[in-house]
Amino acid sequence: MSSNENSYERARARVKSIKGFYNHLFIYIVFLILWIIFAGKFFNLLENSIGNGNEGFLHWANINFWLNPLIWGVVVLVHGLYIFAFKSSALKKWEERKIQRYIDEEAAKSNKQYE
Repeated sequence: MSSNENSYERARARVKSIKGFYNHLFIYIVFLILWIIFAGKFFNLLENSIGNGNEGFLHWANINFWLNPLIWGVVVLVHGLYIFAFKSSALKKWEERKIQRYIDEEAAKSNKQYE
């Protein structure tokens, strides 16, 4: 594999990872908008079905209802930081070794086919 092909594959993988992040972000934003729209209806349903007698459960449900998108938001943030900012050198070296391993495996397979 030539240097240009190798550079192309790395660039392609980088674009794929950035596209994955944007897809993740888009799905999170759509989900969050729907989550906010239906939050009031959900809690009205809970209050009507459970009643005001069980305030502890309603409080627990409210915390959990908003904790899930908060945790998902942190995951999206970490994903973005990983993609755009903090890719460690150890991780880059690991990726390079894996890429080289797969290249070597493919070369070995193609050599066996021609023998």
